[in-house]
Amino acid sequence: MMFQRSQVDNSQYNDQGTAFIWMWSVFCLFHLARRISETGMSNPGTLYILATLFSLVAILKPRLILPFIISVLLGFAATLQTMPIVSNHTLMRIFLMTGMLISFLYVFVQQRNITRITTGDFYAPFAPYGKAMLAIMYFYGVFHKLNTDFLNPETSCAVKLWELYPLPFGLADALWTHYIAIYAALVIETAIIIMLFIPRLKYVGLLLGLVFHFILGINGYRFFVAFSSMTFSLHFLFLSADFVSRFQTGRVGIFLSKNNWNYPVLALGMLVLYGGILALDLMSFYYATLTMFIIVSICIIAAVAIYARDGVVSPDNTWRGLLAPNKVLYILSVVYFINCAMPYIGLKTQQNLNMFSNLYTERGQTNHILLTTPPYLFDYQNDIVRILRSNEPYFRRLRDEGLLIPYVEFRRMLSQTPEEHRKYLALMYDRNGKVELITPEKITDPGVFEPLSPWLVDWFHFRYVTTKHPQQCNGHRMPENRDAIDKD
Repeated sequence: MMFQRSQVDNSQYNDQGTAFIWMWSVFCLFHLARRISETGMSNPGTLYILATLFSLVAILKPRLILPFIISVLLGFAATLQTMPIVSNHTLMRIFLMTGMLISFLYVFVQQRNITRITTGDFYAPFAPYGKAMLAIMYFYGVFHKLNTDFLNPETSCAVKLWELYPLPFGLADALWTHYIAIYAALVIETAIIIMLFIPRLKYVGLLLGLVFHFILGINGYRFFVAFSSMTFSLHFLFLSADFVSRFQTGRVGIFLSKNNWNYPVLALGMLVLYGGILALDLMSFYYATLTMFIIVSICIIAAVAIYARDGVVSPDNTWRGLLAPNKVLYILSVVYFINCAMPYIGLKTQQNLNMFSNLYTERGQTNHILLTTPPYLFDYQNDIVRILRSNEPYFRRLRDEGLLIPYVEFRRMLSQTPEEHRKYLALMYDRNGKVELITPEKITDPGVFEPLSPWLVDWFHFRYVTTKHPQQCNGHRMPENRDAIDKD
């Protein structure tokens, strides 16, 4: 059976579950900041705000499972409410929250009493799944980058990110540092996931993973603090069983637990400081959030460096730690693995952990060094539109930039365009060698205005296809206007 009733003592995992819940709840605060930035500093949504408030309770009381689960439920509902999902970190977050809810349901069916569920009870079924998700992330983080254009310093996304760090002595522009940036990304990501499952090296892998994603988080190219803090929480699944007790008996831990107010005052004080900075407009939203991320990250890395060394060898410290007690979680992790392989099988080219990889898989071609030809199982990436002429500035801009549009995205865009605007649209395009026409008087491809299925709209997204090679970093963009084409 999927959920089998049995009583298992998971008290040995209580501290590990507590540490994970705390770190995930901290990530939820940064995720809200990301959400605010995406909505142009407007209201991120009632559900997002409620989810974050319960996350704050979980930060203050991480041993209480109920506020954490409520925050997960609200966060899950908020994300579904704001579909479609277009970012890698948000899709991964959905998969992780689904695993959390399944793990909680699994324990609840066993115990039939929500008040008896501990953080260890939650951690025991979820940790193998969370570790598997981290392993998948690192695997594809390396595999997608094994292409000729990522390895080329003239086009590599690693170089583009490297050049945005405030490096001294011209290091950002030196060719030899560009090669280091490229191959260091591949070597470090590979080393982290291997070391995390080797007991003698787990401590080093844990620190290396946290430092790597901290450095990524402070890069100026994107708002990476949410993604980095989410990966922090997954790395916390590898903490030793006595990490929390070691921390609590250390100087900082003793100070924080000396009375009931030290820790809440410190935690809330950080938020008040953050809010005060924004209210006084001493920094922009981005830099204020980045400053808080830096402070929190340094504290986390220091705590892990001091208290996370573990000399105990247990099955959880090896690849056996991926053995989940719940088969549903196995299936979910396999689905996510397949999701990340979809560029190669012809399905979506977005939300596949292929960000900043220079990967190209469209039109039956690829720059991947191990796959000379994409083994398509679906034909979406072969169905391409080239804009020839239009009275619409947005389409003319795509034509002038040499960008092609996957037909499914082209159809998504036009089907969501208001009826009154279609009356004035003039468009000539080439679809796989056949010229089609849209004018107020004539439409040679009437199916282009038919709505896509909700499944495609919410979960399957394709980037624009560049005609320029070699493949530049971020060379094919996501469509900018999904609700309607530009009306100017």
